[in-house]
Amino acid sequence: MMGLTNYIPKPIKRKIKSSSFLYKLYQRRQNLVKLPYAMNIEITTKCNLKCWMCARPRMKNLKVGDMDFGLFKRIVDDMAKLVYEKTSFTLVGLGEPLMYDKLFDAIEYVKTKCPKASIHINTNATLLDLEKSEILCKLLRGGDRLLFSLNAGNRSTYKWMMGADKFDLVVSNIKNFLAIRKKIGKGPSVVIQIIETKKTEPEIEGFKNFWQPLIDSNDNIYIRQLINWGGKIDTKDVLVKVKGKRYPCLSLWIAVVVDLEGNVYPCCEALSTRENSDLLLGNIQEKSLTEIYSESKIREIRKKHLNNKWNDIAECSNCDSWSFYPNIWFKVGSKWR
Repeated sequence: MMGLTNYIPKPIKRKIKSSSFLYKLYQRRQNLVKLPYAMNIEITTKCNLKCWMCARPRMKNLKVGDMDFGLFKRIVDDMAKLVYEKTSFTLVGLGEPLMYDKLFDAIEYVKTKCPKASIHINTNATLLDLEKSEILCKLLRGGDRLLFSLNAGNRSTYKWMMGADKFDLVVSNIKNFLAIRKKIGKGPSVVIQIIETKKTEPEIEGFKNFWQPLIDSNDNIYIRQLINWGGKIDTKDVLVKVKGKRYPCLSLWIAVVVDLEGNVYPCCEALSTRENSDLLLGNIQEKSLTEIYSESKIREIRKKHLNNKWNDIAECSNCDSWSFYPNIWFKVGSKWR
C-alpha cells in the first residue's frame, strides 16, 4: 500500500509539494497509518562524550549499561509481526551505538527477522575504526543509513558542542569509512550532520563545501535544527530560527521508542524522564506493541495534541521537537484534524 507513492511521476510530486493543501494530504497518506513504523531501540546508555546539546549529561540517575540481547530480540520479534514497507529500526538512544558489544549481532538479527526494514544508526564516529567500518559496510545495504554526528565545522566549535577534542579524529574516521565503502562497493547511505546554532551558522557553507565532493549521490549533508529535549536544555541564546506556530507533534503517530529496560514511549524526548514520563505507554516485556498501541493512553495523548492541550503533558509543554516534523494537519475551528 505504502509503495503506491513510488509510482507518482516526479513532476506531479513537485506540484503536490508546491500546494500546501495537496502536500498535507500527501503527507497524511504517508504517515497516518494504523501502527507506528519508526522503531527506535535504545541498545545502550553508555557514551564516551558529554555533548552540550544532549539530555544525557544532565541526568543524575540514568542507568548506564547495555540492553539485554534477549530483550532486543523480543522487541524485533514483536515488530516483525507489524513490519511493512516503510518500517525502520533506529538503533540509538541516550548512548553511543558503537559501544554496544552486540551491535553487529543486533544488525544481523534485524536483517534476518525483518529483511524489508531499513536500519538507521546514529554515531559520533569516535570509535569508528577501520575494522568496524568494513563490518558495517558489509552488514548494511543501500537502503540503510549511517548518520555521523559531527555537528560542527571546526575543532574549536566541536569541542564546545561535544565536550571533547576529537574533531580531527572523527573527520579522519568518516573519510576512512567513505573510502572503505567505495572500495568494497556496497554499504549504507551516509548522512553527515551539523547542528545549526548561532556558533555553527558561519561554518555551514564551509562544512557543505568540504564534505559534498566526498560523498555519493545517495548521501546527504544534514543541517539539523537544535532541540531543547522537552525544555530541559536552554537553547534561546544559541537558537538560530524561531520555531513558528505550534501544531500537533507527528512523532506521536509514527514513532515507537523502547528504552534500555523495555519501557515504550511515542517520542525520543521521553528518554530524558523515562519511567517518570507522562508519555510512558507501557513495557514491552509485559505487553505486545499491538496491545500497547491499542490502549487508551496513546489515544489520549494524541487527542490532547489535536485539541491544543499539549501543555497538559509535562514533556510536551516546553518541547520544540514538534517542529522537526511536517505540519500535516488542518485547523478546524480551534482544533486540528
